[in-house]
Amino acid sequence: EGRLDVPFTLANVKLAADDEPDAAGQFVVRWAAEDTRYSGAATTAQGSVALYLDDNRDPGDKRLIASNLNASSGAYVWDLAATAGGVTPGTYWVYMEVTDAAGYSFGKYSSGPLVVSRTYEAPMTLTQWQGFYGLTTMGADSDGDGVTNQREFEAGTSPLVANRVELAEGSTGFFTERVAIANPENRAAIARIVVLMGQVSGETVPPPPVVQEGSVGPYGRYTLNVNGLPNASPNGQGRAVSVIVESLRGGVVAERTMAFGSGWGGHTGKALQAPSRTWFLAEGAANAFFQTFILLTATGTVAPKVTVDFLLEDGQVVSVPYDFPTAPGRLTLWANELCAPGTSGNTCVRPLAGKAFSTRITADQPITVERAMYFNRGSRLYEGGHASAAVTAPATRWFAAEGATGPNFDTYLLLANPGTADTVATVRYLTPEGPYTQTYGLRANSRLTLYVDDELGRLAGRDAHGAQIDVSAEVTAPQPIVVERAM
Repeated sequence: EGRLDVPFTLANVKLAADDEPDAAGQFVVRWAAEDTRYSGAATTAQGSVALYLDDNRDPGDKRLIASNLNASSGAYVWDLAATAGGVTPGTYWVYMEVTDAAGYSFGKYSSGPLVVSRTYEAPMTLTQWQGFYGLTTMGADSDGDGVTNQREFEAGTSPLVANRVELAEGSTGFFTERVAIANPENRAAIARIVVLMGQVSGETVPPPPVVQEGSVGPYGRYTLNVNGLPNASPNGQGRAVSVIVESLRGGVVAERTMAFGSGWGGHTGKALQAPSRTWFLAEGAANAFFQTFILLTATGTVAPKVTVDFLLEDGQVVSVPYDFPTAPGRLTLWANELCAPGTSGNTCVRPLAGKAFSTRITADQPITVERAMYFNRGSRLYEGGHASAAVTAPATRWFAAEGATGPNFDTYLLLANPGTADTVATVRYLTPEGPYTQTYGLRANSRLTLYVDDELGRLAGRDAHGAQIDVSAEVTAPQPIVVERAM
């Protein structure tokens, strides 16, 4: 009686970012099958091969990958996205079964596991895609990210969520940073995270970006611990970082939270959708109470040249040029320590000392901009702070929904006129008892600070410092301005 003996081995059964030829997840499974039945010398097996996927090394519940493959071919290009039911993140084994013409079969698991870090599933048809998103106008750009709905369909990305967002602010060391990435859709998304790191003392160049790719399940969430990344805090030093989040399939949204000290304070910021050559910030101050930082990120291949104009309350403009050291890269401007052009070291003249200001940033390459402000009270460094993204253009109408006066709150409206002509701003203070309206002159290239507690108390004829008045605001002007609210 003959004995079936079909030994084989499998090699290169793994999945890592540098092994993936494309985002669809094609991967080559290789094997060597030798048929030694009734023979003293092994010959190439003349049978068929079936490949299966298994997550627990129990052949009873394996899933078919492919069948009727020629055993002598020694390889199969496996498209994970075409696997029935899709392939979700996890650890798997490939099970191979060889069958000859007489029906003899022999099976064996791969020697090592297959680690899948993202979800692969068959792409939607156009009809399925349009039904899922409720969109049929394929030439439109429904999410305003510069990619048409047709191109979103072809790439497998969401037409309702921007494909790329950036977080200019970020730091480790004294700060603990995490980035929250959420999938708002009922289909798995694939995200790429790129972390740009600034240069620290002792380094001649910043380290290369850290890149991660992974799957975020339907209605799922992933949290990136920035401080835990390699080179994030060398020798305990804090490092400036910026983060880029890209959707390779589906769509994700991102926010950043930074805690400082031992966790006594922190702030959260939403990612910016797209870089721009112009940015505006209405708020800013450099004095004994406030420390202001302006954070700029360049993600292109050309290092930008930047001009930062600080618009003071008296209409004076402090203009300072900067060059990005690298591209991609990150630039941090500490307004309190800013030296006027042509001064430095012992001769440094600090033109912003004791000043409140708005900021206009222009660059010859697209960048993203945020501002972080911290306040000092007592002996503890940075008792509190906040961060805000810049805006790309002034507007003639602004809204601030939140605001309150009274013993527990101080509310300020910050108005910037980055234009070359004076204008008049109209502020409508919206309160539970009705609106109060006041106009204010706003000179060209200037910043105006409105202490709402004082303004509303005067307009309402009552004590807005001693009693809380909940207030929202609408701000309009005949020419474009920039408005922020601080509390």
